[in-house]
Amino acid sequence: MLVSWPGHVQAGSRFSQLTCLNDLFATCAEILGKKLPASAAEDSVSFLPALEGRATEPLREALVHHSVNGTFAIRQGH
Repeated sequence: MLVSWPGHVQAGSRFSQLTCLNDLFATCAEILGKKLPASAAEDSVSFLPALEGRATEPLREALVHHSVNGTFAIRQGH
């Protein structure tokens, strides 16, 4: 993913946090200052701290991938 957001994301910066498309929901909510209801986007984790260079530890422990053919995989760490 490429991000350009002057004043928030330092140009040329990189992060190695584990993220997925689901995380855009919580990230956008945090950017907008909106609190998500407990029943919405339960598996979404905001990666805004990583974008802004504030993340000091992993934002997510693991991630489950699900393919269109029904297979699953889990990604944890490197």
